[in-house]
Amino acid sequence: MSTSSQDSNDPEMLQNLISATGISEDLISSELKQLTARAGIDPKDLTIEDLRQILADYVQEVLLSAKAEFDSKKPKATPITEFTPPLSSDAN
Repeated sequence: MSTSSQDSNDPEMLQNLISATGISEDLISSELKQLTARAGIDPKDLTIEDLRQILADYVQEVLLSAKAEFDSKKPKATPITEFTPPLSSDAN
């Protein structure tokens, strides 16, 4: 991820994000550290654009994982191979 001169970092940005989530600080802090490490970015050098990209990738990963889990648990439809019409009640 690249940074531009107008894309300065904010040393309190991650802490503000961690506090704003309402999630356990230990849990979210650990997750964000893993995400920044995976992106190859030192949290001290993180910019808002870096953070946006990291979180967008993370959300996509979570959604794809949830979809895969949902698809694996979805009941499989049984195809109808024959159709037998109901018996007629007309006895002419």
